[in-house]
Amino acid sequence: MKAVYKSRFGKSEDSFSVVGKAGQQYELCIQNGLGVPPAGGGMARSEGMDDDDAYTNPRKDGQNRKVGWALRVRQYSQWVKDKDAEDVTKEKTESEKKAEGLLELGNELLDSMETLMDHQAYLREREADHRALAESAFSLVLLWTVAEAAVLFVVAGGQIYYLRRFIERRSYL
Repeated sequence: MKAVYKSRFGKSEDSFSVVGKAGQQYELCIQNGLGVPPAGGGMARSEGMDDDDAYTNPRKDGQNRKVGWALRVRQYSQWVKDKDAEDVTKEKTESEKKAEGLLELGNELLDSMETLMDHQAYLREREADHRALAESAFSLVLLWTVAEAAVLFVVAGGQIYYLRRFIERRSYL
């Protein structure tokens, strides 16, 4: 299997595009948790692996991470200007050039907005995860506080009971 894209080590986000043929299948493989690079600065190839296979790192940190990604499938004509035979031979007017520029700018704006929406969705999800973690910690702290209060009341009641018995026995002597 040939790798279409590999990100640089330590890069937190990136985007890329692949122009595929109709009916062709692609596989998406995400590798995460490589930790710090080896002392030599690069990844070490495992024995018997092809150039397109995954690389290994002996200093892998083994940490689980949440990976977010967005996949957009568009028709080829939305990414690249159509260059048919008649477009090459025909000279474009000034208004057609302006319209083409506006369409290209609109597509770039649309891509930027979709990327922004992806980021906002990720931030909302991360905020919800952090809120759930904070509420879980709060409920555990509340439970522990109630347990401490109960133990405090039991100890205070035991002390009062013991002192009362001690004072009652002394008064009879």
